[in-house]
Amino acid sequence: MAVHTDDLAAFIRQLGEGPAHVVGWSYGGAIAIVLTVHYPVWVKSLFVFEPGLATFVTDPADAQGAGEDRKNTRAPAAKGVIFARLTRDLATSRCENDR
Repeated sequence: MAVHTDDLAAFIRQLGEGPAHVVGWSYGGAIAIVLTVHYPVWVKSLFVFEPGLATFVTDPADAQGAGEDRKNTRAPAAKGVIFARLTRDLATSRCENDR
């Protein structure tokens, strides 16, 4: 994460336009937060959407809890995707058999 943050700071600096409005999503949100903390001079405003905040958890027990929470949160969506794929594959198979 440090390399990405340093690269982003260097990119903003090379633009030569002063502080930038920074937007980050998911892992990019975590990078944007670290950028703001370590290089506040380059950040005019910050907007993050669904940042990967588990990235900042350093305690192993807390990290495991965050991972399990993330897994439990995504499990219903993953099941829906698998069901949709199976349904699509079954429909495709039936169409091909009807030819």
